[in-house]
Amino acid sequence: MHRTRRLPVAALGVLCVHGALLAWTSAVCSPNVDEPGHLVSGLSHLQLGRFDMYRVNPPLVRIVAALPLMFTGARTDWSNIHLATPYARAEFFVGARFLKENGLASFGYLRLARWALIPLCLVGGWVCYRWAGDLYGRPAGLFAVVLYSFCPNTLAWGASLNPDAVSASLGLLAGYRFWHWLRQPGWATALAAGLAMGLAELTKTTWVVLFALWPALWLAWRLRHRSQFSGSATSRESEPRATQMVGIVVIGIYLINLGYVFDGSFKPLKEYRFISRTLSGKERPPEGDNRLAHSWIGWLPVPFPENYVRGIDVQKFDFEQKDWSYLRGEQRKGGWWHYYLYCLLVKTPIGTLGIMVLALFVKDTSGRACATLMDRLVLLAPAVVVLTLVSS
Repeated sequence: MHRTRRLPVAALGVLCVHGALLAWTSAVCSPNVDEPGHLVSGLSHLQLGRFDMYRVNPPLVRIVAALPLMFTGARTDWSNIHLATPYARAEFFVGARFLKENGLASFGYLRLARWALIPLCLVGGWVCYRWAGDLYGRPAGLFAVVLYSFCPNTLAWGASLNPDAVSASLGLLAGYRFWHWLRQPGWATALAAGLAMGLAELTKTTWVVLFALWPALWLAWRLRHRSQFSGSATSRESEPRATQMVGIVVIGIYLINLGYVFDGSFKPLKEYRFISRTLSGKERPPEGDNRLAHSWIGWLPVPFPENYVRGIDVQKFDFEQKDWSYLRGEQRKGGWWHYYLYCLLVKTPIGTLGIMVLALFVKDTSGRACATLMDRLVLLAPAVVVLTLVSS
């Protein structure tokens, strides 16, 4: 493994420029339609101890963003927080009232909230440097952090109050710590991987795929390693242990529950009332329903907080509505399976796409590369799985 422990001046400089660009963009750009809802939801977590607002994603990003406002005079009208219908999204009503109550000062509060998220975004650049450096050496690490820091999507969403950029950043951290555990199994590295996993899970429910993906990658890593070094003592000592894999998953689940202060954790499945057709079995039930309530599965406790589970249900409901979508001059109800693939091609800088193509065909001749097929699989599998999930 190459020595990339000490961040060189060049990489540190790139990250400083990235942070400055995020701070400047956060200060001069007006908020998008979702940001007031995110902000007041974070305030509801901190001030009221509630997690039902903006439940479609976990609360970590909103809590960090709203924390600076706890020391300001920001006013929030909570009169619309108790909307009766399960289909209502109270965060948008309360967010609109927040803008009305605070007037022009709202822009300053939103700016503070955006700035609070910048350190979390910088974590992703640090991981890019470390991970690429560990695989291919310091020049590759520096190149990776440059690509991350000046990516238009990273700059745009890193300067907004939403979970996307932070989720990508902490998802990178989780992947890096998991890969590090695979290479150097032990309870210390397993603990680090579990903690990173839990933090990533608290940013977006998309990362729930890690609970299935990581055990699958561990099995693939172990089988590959065993086939190459079958029977050797070195192989047996270096193989990640199943108990540590279980420990990583348990730590991740524990942190999710901790992030919600165990609100509604381990509630029996039959006690939920869902609104999505998939989970309720009906089309827009007035009070919600549960197609699993009368089966044996309904008696099982759900090892996640109530609003985490309900958030997945609300997100599924939104997807089932098949709102209008637009692509290349065509409007339709629903979407296209290739929508995100197309957007990836047209929104990614041409230079970055060219580098990706070269990386597929150009063979390293320096003799310094140490990345194996499994190293690449652990690196790329989460991106492929998430892209497939959202495209479905």
